[in-house]
Amino acid sequence: MSLMIYGSWLKQGGDDVDILDTHISEDWRQELKIMLDYKNYDWIGLTVIIGQFMKNADEITQFIRKEAPGIPIKWGGVMCSVMPEEIRREYKPDMMESGGLRELPETDWGLIGDKLTRGQVPYYHMIMSSLGCPFDCSFCYKQSCGREIKYRSVESVCAEMDDINARCGGRVFAIGDDNFLTNQKRAISILEYCKSKGYYIEECIGHINNLNDDLIRAMAGVVHIFIFSIESVDPAMQVILNKRIKLHEIPDKLARLRSVGIVCNISFMAGLPGETDEELKANWKYMEYLRNIHPYIRGNCYLWFPLPKTRLTNDCVHTQYQIREYENANFWVHDKNDVWGPYFRPHLSRQRYDYLFDWGMRFNETFKYPIGSPPDVIDEVLAGNKPKLGEAT
Repeated sequence: MSLMIYGSWLKQGGDDVDILDTHISEDWRQELKIMLDYKNYDWIGLTVIIGQFMKNADEITQFIRKEAPGIPIKWGGVMCSVMPEEIRREYKPDMMESGGLRELPETDWGLIGDKLTRGQVPYYHMIMSSLGCPFDCSFCYKQSCGREIKYRSVESVCAEMDDINARCGGRVFAIGDDNFLTNQKRAISILEYCKSKGYYIEECIGHINNLNDDLIRAMAGVVHIFIFSIESVDPAMQVILNKRIKLHEIPDKLARLRSVGIVCNISFMAGLPGETDEELKANWKYMEYLRNIHPYIRGNCYLWFPLPKTRLTNDCVHTQYQIREYENANFWVHDKNDVWGPYFRPHLSRQRYDYLFDWGMRFNETFKYPIGSPPDVIDEVLAGNKPKLGEAT
């Protein structure tokens, strides 16, 4: 998505853009070598986010420098915004993009060519409708990129959906940015357009404080899953996280979402600095309470990862890491025996880490979507059925 968005911005400025996705191409080295042999590129750019992507970007950079040593290489992405000096010093890209784009273009899906076809059966098509974040959560890297939010126009977002539909028949989308609900008038206009065109939103992410009756009415019949995060129900923890959720309003909002057939996915964090067992129990108890109000909700718990240079990390984790160590960052921990899990969480003893890992796994298993949950919209659409959205579950 980031490559398509950046490529669309370049194309609007008159540049010719090619995209190569090394995760999709069966032999990306051979494909890249052919591209380098037959095209005269001004520069080549790579997306760099935390974890394995950093190692991949370095490997691709070295390959290009061997095959086409005269072509400048530009690195961009969140790690170049968060740790620009470290990236520049250690990996030595010829150019670097820090801070990201100043505005979002309409994504040109034609940039991925014949990979977008009517024969393709995707889960959904992701739409990025805004840039930035107005909130200031202490644990989130977005604070490093500024709090200003810029919205794409209603016309631009709807035109992108129409373009995808014309190219491959897609009618199911997901809103990929977290702030879709922060501009209520704009969100309602987009949802009403979807309803008029027979489009569906498989997943929509938003801040639960922004959700209200008008938005729920607009989401009815269009949105399948509404995703929001609580992180912790403990008031002191919410202050530390700088994420003040109006917990007393959530039960009524969930009841109204249930009444129009919208499923929910709710995120929590474990392993926060100073967290106690009582606070974990409170999260569990609150999730049980919410499940009684809306049976078709999922609780998702993950171990806090101290993202570099966020306020919470700076305040609570004083271990210094080398930039290349972040190549092993495991934001989502799937294996308790992965040594990098506790390594990046030095505020936890090994015993506490193991306990929290097991606790989170039990939480996720207990609060997974129940059997009989409404099927995914894309499955219904591909089967030729009309999804049962907007109906009580």
